[in-house]
Amino acid sequence: MRNALFIIGALLVVAGILVASGMMKYQDKEQVEIGKLELEASREKTAPVNWGWLLLGGGVVVLVAGALIKKA
Repeated sequence: MRNALFIIGALLVVAGILVASGMMKYQDKEQVEIGKLELEASREKTAPVNWGWLLLGGGVVVLVAGALIKKA
């Protein structure tokens, strides 16, 4: 259990850093149909910085919890 918490915590910290720094991006697609006319727009967006800070904080909490659990 302790090793699993370390792995999950580390992944959350890395994901939080990537999101907070704006390196993780996703595409938003919109499609409109008017009769036979079909239009599509695609935009590249970054995830909100707040999500990055939440992931980073959650990862730190999980890492600390893993460090505080006694070995069985």
